[in-house]
Amino acid sequence: MIQDKMPSSKLFDGASSGFVKNAPAIAIMGAIIFFIVAHPFVFDFVDSIVEKVVGTNTQRDLLVFIHALVFGGLLFGGVYLGDYLKVFN
Repeated sequence: MIQDKMPSSKLFDGASSGFVKNAPAIAIMGAIIFFIVAHPFVFDFVDSIVEKVVGTNTQRDLLVFIHALVFGGLLFGGVYLGDYLKVFN
């Protein structure tokens, strides 16, 4: 039957991983960081800095890659800091 193929509720209810238990808080933190990093003002600011360093006609993909690295670093740091400060259970 279909019910035999469904994952057990124990998989979702008794999540042993701290990452799964804290997923809502991490998602909210990620959304806030994304809002800041992906804001058009920040994109234009980083674009002007990259043009000064690399030169004109920088590719948009390079800027997206830089913002992805910054977002990943900030999210990692935020999760690490939240764990250190015992914000997460």
